[in-house]
Amino acid sequence: MKTFAITVSALALLSGILAQGSFGHAIVVMSTLFFIGVPLTLFLVLWLMIGMKRSGGIPSGWRKTSTITAMIGGGLILSFGTGSLIHHWEIRNVRQFVEATVPSLDEYYHKNDTYPSVLEELGISSVPKLLRESSGYSSTQNTFIFEYWDAAGMMDGYIFDSSTRKWTYFD
Repeated sequence: MKTFAITVSALALLSGILAQGSFGHAIVVMSTLFFIGVPLTLFLVLWLMIGMKRSGGIPSGWRKTSTITAMIGGGLILSFGTGSLIHHWEIRNVRQFVEATVPSLDEYYHKNDTYPSVLEELGISSVPKLLRESSGYSSTQNTFIFEYWDAAGMMDGYIFDSSTRKWTYFD
């Protein structure tokens, strides 16, 4: 049983790390808990009630089945929690990166009367993962934006606009 618990925990952490709290990850976890976990829990309660009525005690195999079910349910919750933590950490990274980069962009603008077309012109080579897509940073002569898609949502994300200096949600 100890080996099973360790295996479930390891797989839960691995799936949380790989899926990183994406929308698909949330759907898989919630669907599994709802469509398998709820009926299985109802079955276990029914099994316990029938077993206690027949024999006056807990049916054989019920404890083991319940423990395994609880471990798998806990693993799903651990997976989702791990993925969500990683996802929120990545968003925090993006926002801290933008906050630290904006003064350099402004300095570049004051020297050149335009914003750089790519961040490499500022000497920045390490960009957070969420901003590595082609739409992560873009600029015109007088404006720039940072944009990232929120993997936990459905085709939505956030834009940081140089004119407002705020993050704006888009759908």
